[in-house]
This record gives sequence, C-alpha cells and structure tokens, in this order.
Amino acid sequence: MSLMLSHQQQVREQKKRAEAGQPEREKPDMLKTAPTGLVGTQQLLALLDKALEQDLKSLKGISSRERKADVKRELVTKYSAYVERLKAIAAPHDLLGWYLVWLFDIGELDTAVEYGLWCVREGVALPERFNRDVKTFVADAILEWADAQFDAGHSVQPYFAVVFNHADGMCCQPWDLPDEVTAKFYRQQGLVLARAEKFTAAVDVLEEALSLGAKVKTALADCRKRATRDVS
Repeated sequence: MSLMLSHQQQVREQKKRAEAGQPEREKPDMLKTAPTGLVGTQQLLALLDKALEQDLKSLKGISSRERKADVKRELVTKYSAYVERLKAIAAPHDLLGWYLVWLFDIGELDTAVEYGLWCVREGVALPERFNRDVKTFVADAILEWADAQFDAGHSVQPYFAVVFNHADGMCCQPWDLPDEVTAKFYRQQGLVLARAEKFTAAVDVLEEALSLGAKVKTALADCRKRATRDVS
C-alpha cells in the first residue's frame, strides 16, 4: 500500500475508533524503528521505491487540478521526514526530485527555493520524465511565478532575487543555464529595476537581456529616455 493510501486508511480507522469511544493506538514511526546502517538504508530505499510508484500511479489517475494539488500537499507532508532521512544519509532517490516538483506545484516557495538550492548543490537529478536539470527547473519555476506576480503588480521578492543571484553568480559560481532562460532573468530584473525607477541600472540589465534574445526593445528604449532625463 502507498504511503498516501496508508495515511488515508489510518485517518478512517481513527475516526471509527473515536466514534466508538476507543482510545487511539500509537502509530509506529517507521523511520525511528527501521534498522540503521547499510541494511536499514537498503530497506528504506526499497520501501520508497514501492510507495512512490503507487503514489505516482494514484496521482496520474486524478483529473481534477484542485484534487491533484490537495494530494500533492498530502504527499509533501507524508514524505517530508523521508526526504530528511535521505538527505542525512546522502542517499540518492527519485523521491528527492519529485519532492522538489511537488513543492513548487503547491506553491510552498519558502521551502521550495531553499530545498531547490540544496538540490543544485548536491547534484540531485529530476525524475527521468523531465527534460531539464534541477537548475533549469528551479529557474523556470521562479520565472513563471515572478512573471505572474509582476504582471499583477505584486513584489517578486525575496524569491526572485535569491534565485537570480545564484543564476547570475552574484553569490556563487553562476549556473549554467540555456541562454533563453538567462535572458528571461535579465528581462525580469530590468523590469523590476525600472519599476523601482532605477533606470540607469535597468538599462544595463535590459541590454544584456536583449543581447541574449529577450524581447525588451520597448522597455529598454523607455528606460534609456528616463535615464537620460534623470542625468540632465
């Protein structure tokens, strides 16, 4: 039985016991009771293989977007301790990549960005069905979110700045991203600077975006005029 289905069955059993006035039985913590060492790790990975396969199959069978989001939230909750265990023992597993995808899908950006940066540092791979590496996935996810936030007149910080600083190499080795993704980062950064009326800085960034193929000619021309006006 999958972890998700097991959890749902436990909830139903708890409800029945509560209605019958029976005390709730203490649930065993598999992570605490599982053997440690090589044998324990092998058992954990085997458990996760089966559980993840079942949960992904169940998720694929759901058509409703809203229901899928609810199930992904359940999966994030149920698997969080397992992810921490995998991180602690430095054991690679598909769960690490799926957990990142689910975090972004449900909009848990605080955790998603922090965990995404860890995945980049540790060389975690996305599941095979994804055609991107983790750096590009995190960049695309933040850019999509930032575009929607910016268009709605909302702030894109702090998440955009954190990922942009990593992608651009302001805080570390710059990420190796496709040019079109880097262009989108510079475009968004230029628009953020322009909205803050930092037109000279915006010109520099938008020129970089233009050189990489971003469609920013109108915004760039406007910032150039405003930057010249500010100087004069």
